[in-house]
Amino acid sequence: MFARYEPEFLLELVYSEPISTDSECSARERARRHSVQNSSDIFARIVINGKIMADTPKIQLTNEFEGHFGRIFPCYVVRTPEIIKIEFYEVSTRFRSSLAEVYLSIPESTVTSENYQLQSIEFSSNVLRQFNPNQTTAVGAGIPSPIQFADSLSTYLNIEGVLNAGVAWGVQDDVVLVPPDYTTSKAFL
Repeated sequence: MFARYEPEFLLELVYSEPISTDSECSARERARRHSVQNSSDIFARIVINGKIMADTPKIQLTNEFEGHFGRIFPCYVVRTPEIIKIEFYEVSTRFRSSLAEVYLSIPESTVTSENYQLQSIEFSSNVLRQFNPNQTTAVGAGIPSPIQFADSLSTYLNIEGVLNAGVAWGVQDDVVLVPPDYTTSKAFL
């Protein structure tokens, strides 16, 4: 029997820019914001070496366009990961669409679930979408992209924000659960 090693994840999605209050917005913008917050949810997927390890519960965005997953997601691995990726999705009863991908660092062997720190990782979606009035296409919907394409239709960027996340090795019976191949892993070459 082999031991399972578990890096632990704690995720929080926040936007780093101040959000204008509803009283500062037009009625149309207030309606758009309400639609964004109530027509769909977001969730995050933890992927290690191309394998889906966990999906967070679906959550609604707050009035500040933040999402708080607020829990630890234990992921069991037997070898040191080469890639840790968080994928964000927007989901409703009619669709699911990718919003962004964020890559996280492999933790050092001394970073454990008892001493880790959340890291703020800024990200921007690389997915471009045309505005569809029948589908609220993520937080940044309706914001024209500075990129211009040959066709006459406007293109819109999805989202940008900050992911507050921590990756750490689990501890069991005072033993740090770092995989035995940690020092020879390709992730550190």
